[in-house]
Amino acid sequence: MGKESETRFLRGWVRGDIIGSGTFATVSLAIDKLNGELFAVKSMPSASQSNACLDNEYSILKSMDSPYIVKCLGKDFSTENGVQLCNLFLEYMPGGSAADLMNKFGGQLEESVIRGFTRGILRGIDYLHGRGIVHCDVKGKNVLVGAGGVVKLGDLGSARTSEEKGSSVEDVRGTPLWMAPEVINQVEQGPPSDIWSVGCTVVEMATGRPPWSSVSNPLAAMYRIGCTDQLPELPVCLSFQCRDFVEKCLRRDPKQRWTAAQLLNHGFLNEERWFSATDVKSGPLSPTSTLDSGGPHWDSCSSSQTEDPNFSLDIVTPTREIVEEKEKDLAKRPSPRDRIVALAADCQKPDDWFANPPATVH
Repeated sequence: MGKESETRFLRGWVRGDIIGSGTFATVSLAIDKLNGELFAVKSMPSASQSNACLDNEYSILKSMDSPYIVKCLGKDFSTENGVQLCNLFLEYMPGGSAADLMNKFGGQLEESVIRGFTRGILRGIDYLHGRGIVHCDVKGKNVLVGAGGVVKLGDLGSARTSEEKGSSVEDVRGTPLWMAPEVINQVEQGPPSDIWSVGCTVVEMATGRPPWSSVSNPLAAMYRIGCTDQLPELPVCLSFQCRDFVEKCLRRDPKQRWTAAQLLNHGFLNEERWFSATDVKSGPLSPTSTLDSGGPHWDSCSSSQTEDPNFSLDIVTPTREIVEEKEKDLAKRPSPRDRIVALAADCQKPDDWFANPPATVH
């Protein structure tokens, strides 16, 4: 990021309403007085020891260029009400966070929405992991939603390079209920830890509550994460594909978890491909065209049959005699017009509406 982009807001900007807050920082809507551009400004006292998180986020974001990572627009300092603030300028996401949407629209999200959000989350995670960055705090509150449902990862203040070792209490970063077992146990915090958090975020979106919400004591929840084989509960209404996807994320052995790249090819995230326009033959659908397409919606039937070694399906090719017999049979049948006339005759009575139809029908 060049000097111009770092200082362009120094010409004048106005802070608006607070749109989010964390333990140490607040996020406000702001406007550039020069061109009217809206953006978000994340601020905290520059003297705060936690200001290192803002510096860390800025150092990581300024080198990022992905449609799935919130953009950093610059950084500056200001004095407001006698307090010097460090301000990080960020792309404004008008939909707020996934957690905000759950709070505003009745809790859990529909599975189709979960699928779209999760795909965006994983594309952002895959981008970060490909550059040696671990997010360390994936959760609904840090999944930002833009116009048209575009999803981007935000809040990289806890992010670290994958070479760093999270082996002490001070080094462990993130939110406990979304942490992986190896993080709770202070063993390591690497790319697989983000994958566990993705699984927990799917649980969050599917239930409308944080993972482990059935455990009233946070310490008891952390014990279950770190010292048992238990997993957060999923609603029984979720599809098999969704539940299988979560299982690939929530494997307790980090070496057994799927990577972001593998998960992006999981059937749960690619389910709509089964019904895409390219899978349908040209021309209008007929009652038999959906059967002729041979689409994957028949897989459950065909796979169960072909797994039986004694199963066989004889395919009969019509002979000329069969075709001619079929044509004769069709020729004997009354035409659609004749059948309609016959039906009308069966229903008609002397004083029927059909006997004296009106001149016009309005």
